Amino acid sequence: MTTHKDSPPSPSLPPYIERGGEQSLVPPGTLNSTQFYIFILKANKTNLQEMADKLFNLPSGGAVNYRPLSDYVVLMFTHVDDLYSAQPSQGWIAYHDIALWVPMMAITKKFGVEIANRIVMYPPYLMVDSSATMATGREVFGLPKEMGSFTMPQDPNYAGDFTADVMGYSANSATKQNIQSRLWSVQRQSSTLPVPHKPLESLEDVFETVKNAVLSFAPQLPSEWIIPNIPNILRELITGVPALGLKQFRDATQVDKACYQAIIEAPLKTIGFRGARLYTDPFTFFLNDLASHPVAQDTGLQLGEQEVALSLYLHLDMQMQPGTIQWQANTSG
Repeated sequence: MTTHKDSPPSPSLPPYIERGGEQSLVPPGTLNSTQFYIFILKANKTNLQEMADKLFNLPSGGAVNYRPLSDYVVLMFTHVDDLYSAQPSQGWIAYHDIALWVPMMAITKKFGVEIANRIVMYPPYLMVDSSATMATGREVFGLPKEMGSFTMPQDPNYAGDFTADVMGYSANSATKQNIQSRLWSVQRQSSTLPVPHKPLESLEDVFETVKNAVLSFAPQLPSEWIIPNIPNILRELITGVPALGLKQFRDATQVDKACYQAIIEAPLKTIGFRGARLYTDPFTFFLNDLASHPVAQDTGLQLGEQEVALSLYLHLDMQMQPGTIQWQANTSG
């Protein structure tokens, strides 16, 4: 049995027991001075749909229906100057967050017609360098955060090399020993400094840039959907969009089962604009073949080298708000 998002919340939730050295931060989390280096990449819609079916649509028995918006995914190298939780005693942290995001539409069916209600973003691969944000992302929102190490610029004028390393093993590893391994990198093709760019003066400028890019990448949105308000849905990519997560915990006795499993959407809202720019220099993306991280299989991104379709820099203040349960498995027996 399952519980859908329209079911009333349980009145018997126990209080969360705080412990010394607590790593799980209390939402909402405010992300002050967040710098995003954004690279749009061509993946494959078939692979993305298979991933959405495996993680969300099939486990929920059709209670949710997520579809990739297009063949394109968004790679973000992010630096958060300071993240505050809603509990002042937890203090603040600074960290890096490197994520591959898949824009998806949440679809409902009415009178036999499929309607695209809202856009969500799912990160199948997401690496951080802070244990607190890793624990919070996984335990609270169901985001697949793991620890990693990265190189990225602090100054957008000097954007050049971006790298992300994870604990993993290559496809040709005989021993499958998990060691620090390069997952992907992005490199600017020119050495000109400062980096040539077009300033974007407002969120409206950013929205127009993103909208035009999306419509050029996917000029023919799926004809089987009704999208009531395309501009407003695309605007959410900038002003705030739910992060989609699969929250689950492995059972201690039946280790191939989940003792808790739910699909979560948590709004990530823009609360302040500090600046933005469109990079006019070309960038190249490199994806390595790690069997531990089958990015190519999950997304359809090609192994090796491919050109970045669009490169942006955003400097925003954000807030990660409490989530909503879209579906929850009944594990009571």
